[in-house]
Amino acid sequence: MKDRVILFVLVSLLLCFQVNAYLTEVNNQEYFLDSKSKCTSNCGSEANPFRTFNESLTAISKSMASGGSSVPTLIVNQGDYFGEENKDININFDIDIVSALGSKSTIIDCQGTGYGFKLFGQSNILIKGLTIQNCVAIFGGGINSNNILSSFNDIIFINNRALQGSAIYTTSALTIITSCSFSKNIGEESTNAITIVDGSGRIESTKFFESTKDISCSNATIITSAGSKFASSCAADCQIIDYQQKSYCNVQSSNKACNNDNVCDSPIESIDSCPSDCFEGDNHVVNLEDIDRQPGWQLTYNEGFVPKPKPSFLYPVGGTVEYLDFPHIVDFMGKSYPPVSGNLLSDISVVTTSTVTFKLVIKNLAAIVLVNGRVLFDNYFYDNMPTIVHERSLLLSSRLPYKVRIVFTAINDQQRDLSFYWKSESNPEYTLVPSYFTRGSITPLPRCGDNICNEEPESCLIDCYDQIENECPAQSPPSNLQEFYGPVKDTLGQLLNNQYIFSLPGVGYLSHGMNLLTGEALPAQLFALNYCDNSSFSIVHAPHRGLVYSVPQGLHAQISPKCTMDTTTKKYSSSSQMAKEMSADKSFDVSLSGSYGGFFAKVSVSASLSMSESVKKAAEMEKKTDGYIYHSELKCETSKVNMQEPFKFHPKFIRDVAGVYDQDLTKAKEKMKNVIKTYGSLYYKTATLGGKLEQVSVVSNSYERSKTSQEIDRSMDMSFSVSASSKILPIRGSASMSGSIDSKTSKEQQDEYEKNSKRSTLIVSGGQPGSYGEDDFNSLHSWARTLDMIPSAIDYQAGYIADIIPQDWNLNSEINAKKLWRDAEFELYRDIFTEQLKQQQEEQKEQPIYIDQETIQSLDKSDTAYYFPNCLVQGPVEITYIHPNTGETKKLTTTVTKPNLMIVNFNDTIGMQSIKFSQTPSPDTCDKISFYNLFSSRRYEMGFNIAEDKKLYEILYVPQNRLAFELSCEMDADLKAIAQVEVIGTLSTVQISGEASGNRIFKIFDNSEYIGDIKAVLIRFVLPPKHFKRMIKCKRIQVIQACPQGQSDCLPKNTVYQNKEGYTKLYESKTKTFNINSQDQYWMTVEPFGSF
Repeated sequence: MKDRVILFVLVSLLLCFQVNAYLTEVNNQEYFLDSKSKCTSNCGSEANPFRTFNESLTAISKSMASGGSSVPTLIVNQGDYFGEENKDININFDIDIVSALGSKSTIIDCQGTGYGFKLFGQSNILIKGLTIQNCVAIFGGGINSNNILSSFNDIIFINNRALQGSAIYTTSALTIITSCSFSKNIGEESTNAITIVDGSGRIESTKFFESTKDISCSNATIITSAGSKFASSCAADCQIIDYQQKSYCNVQSSNKACNNDNVCDSPIESIDSCPSDCFEGDNHVVNLEDIDRQPGWQLTYNEGFVPKPKPSFLYPVGGTVEYLDFPHIVDFMGKSYPPVSGNLLSDISVVTTSTVTFKLVIKNLAAIVLVNGRVLFDNYFYDNMPTIVHERSLLLSSRLPYKVRIVFTAINDQQRDLSFYWKSESNPEYTLVPSYFTRGSITPLPRCGDNICNEEPESCLIDCYDQIENECPAQSPPSNLQEFYGPVKDTLGQLLNNQYIFSLPGVGYLSHGMNLLTGEALPAQLFALNYCDNSSFSIVHAPHRGLVYSVPQGLHAQISPKCTMDTTTKKYSSSSQMAKEMSADKSFDVSLSGSYGGFFAKVSVSASLSMSESVKKAAEMEKKTDGYIYHSELKCETSKVNMQEPFKFHPKFIRDVAGVYDQDLTKAKEKMKNVIKTYGSLYYKTATLGGKLEQVSVVSNSYERSKTSQEIDRSMDMSFSVSASSKILPIRGSASMSGSIDSKTSKEQQDEYEKNSKRSTLIVSGGQPGSYGEDDFNSLHSWARTLDMIPSAIDYQAGYIADIIPQDWNLNSEINAKKLWRDAEFELYRDIFTEQLKQQQEEQKEQPIYIDQETIQSLDKSDTAYYFPNCLVQGPVEITYIHPNTGETKKLTTTVTKPNLMIVNFNDTIGMQSIKFSQTPSPDTCDKISFYNLFSSRRYEMGFNIAEDKKLYEILYVPQNRLAFELSCEMDADLKAIAQVEVIGTLSTVQISGEASGNRIFKIFDNSEYIGDIKAVLIRFVLPPKHFKRMIKCKRIQVIQACPQGQSDCLPKNTVYQNKEGYTKLYESKTKTFNINSQDQYWMTVEPFGSF
């Protein structure tokens, strides 16, 4: 007993050396950290804070090594701290790390990898006011300390993992844990949230949730206060005692998410998990009772103590009532002995929607400030209350007044002062906040939908749509002369002080969304690329113009003039293939984002650029001429621009998204479709600005086969040159533009090309309207010289707007904006796809219908459809596949309701291993089954397992680069016909011959090389002499191609190549039935199966 008393006294003496208060008066060794900081050099001041923990601590350590004497303080602003530079934080020197606004608003998230802090060396370290979550280590997921003194105050540990000490593992000489919370910190079966080894500890007012293993110790002594309850496990050489010197070892605790102590410990407790502690209106929202309609700030005060208000309730402050002109109190109740308490209450308003910065200055007071029930400042601590200054910015709307309440109390008899200030961009100096007349009606409980933003703005867009982003001028404000210029109001000084810098021409494109069908920018602004001050933007130099341009925050730009006059030409087998490849080049493919797949990927790809001007011209011309489509471009670049995170959405866009709310979800979805039509589905990630000339040509296949590719290219360049600007050819240009007809291409050759091809009119993008006129002597030159002033987005990479809408945007508590957008977007493009399919089926009546309209309308966005051409299947089906990350064999089940069609929610990028049917496929001769993915053209071939009685079919290996064709024709049984098929790919051509067997010709050819994407086939028949002139009637052809491993051009994006099954694609022609004899040859384009 005597030893315990001595130990208790020693630990208590050590505690006397601790200093722990939020933002106390600190020395000049004061540093600042803010997750939103843009500082890149000379950081650490309040104006230019550090951005990450590791960056700040490295800099502070160097400063200490170069002569720092006093203990530094790192003040951490509110925000989310994550990523490599905000975990695995190592500290071996004395420091106080203190958050500005406490643990609920200052979060370190390890995101499931890495530990939080490691404290070591001969150091004394204080950490106060953080949430540490999702951290992982062997010892101490959140904190591992091995120093002299570690003090942890107001820290929330959530979901951390370790083998020992899932939240804290400490071997420090002394560890102090005060007012901390622990929840869901786990490890092995015997792992405790806190493990203390070879040291001493003190635990005060600390809470544990959803855990039965809280604290363990070995060769240690722990003192705990009556305010802490936890489960404990003591080794033989460890003791845990309370202030009454009673043992607290091996105590059991309940595994509950609610401790029923009348205090709402958010974010661990909520109204759902703990209604006894968290009343209606929680989520950091305080319910305000009404006050009289009076001018000024209402001050209510009395001699008494007011506990810190819960998030859902305010203890009434009764007593004397006065009205103040401004929230400024000096020597509050100076003649009264403590405790004393007060309550300031008023409405405030702003003339225009703008960002307002508030400042609270208090001395010897504990205070909490609430704006519309939301916590603005929280300094409600009962000890160590010197002069403290808080600052924070809020976006306030001019729509409605805001109710402000300041509750404060004091338990000391020193002078007690309070002042509450604000400033804005229009009034940059701090002034006391004036009062607005308070509301006279009864204030209802705050709720989403009451037209008052008393929630976190992102959680209730219908109330707070105008308090998320500030609306600022579209032009950068003028920069004043140096301050020493003086206040003289002379004309020259006024002119110089109002010099505007023009924005970089064309950057406005990136503020708009794009129409998926046309690829064109829409009029409505998606992003607010504006200027909220005269310092946050950047500038770029244009030496050739002798100008500098401003670039708004959120964009990065560089001047890069380039106009070589060389043309680029790409070749496509059809207009639909042209649209698909062009959209893939611009990242329109939704499967690249990882957020989409299956049917949604199909409908979006089908819609992508299908209505762009060049694709429409190609579609018109391919109806008149059978042949390849060529798309020629001449580009002149002026600058390159790319978007940078975080994205700043335009206030009108946020308002329109909020405006779709309707209690009827179907109506809300229809309204969201209109928003998508207004703003588009895509945004510019990067853009090359400048000008572009485009021309689409279709060259007949018969002519193309008679010429070399070089001859075709020369004729096409010459044709484009004439269309673009024939008068410029003698002056300047590249060889492809300026080569003479006499030396490169004869007039007869060019005339022959012109007769066998169709060309569109020139499509002009960028430049001053009318600058590319027919009567201009040098049209190309006149047009090019205006491009840097009036550029267009001539090349770009796009992203889907749905991917960047914040996950926490909610219209109300039930409707998530991101999910609603995606659901509406899917239905919108599904309807477009259905209409396109209907029109295509009407135009091509002989084309088989693999999937009907009714089935299409029933598909979910992630469904995939498989077509079985020969064997009929029905009933329950079990699919086996291998998980690409774990290598585990997985199974899923579905039911086939239509004999030839299987619908399943399956990501086909990983591939199937086998299919097991509940019924034997018919006919009984189905020893092998082939089936095709209607959305990706992937082909499977499987053979039955004898042991499973023709119900289990397993994948059959197909050699890499294998080619095969299948042609169905109407032929007499005695006709010995041989089909010679020339398969034309983007890289090479292969000839395959196959003999007719009945009405079917099928031939497999194991090619040694990859021939590229298959574009077309050329068919000839060899017949016996007596049938030399017989006509053969054939239907469309199908070509099978096995992709080689590692060939990215063959495999769809994000597809996993499994060695066992490989990857096989199916192509088919769109041509109707045709007749052919041995004297003819027939050419037709092919497209991936399912290109409907």
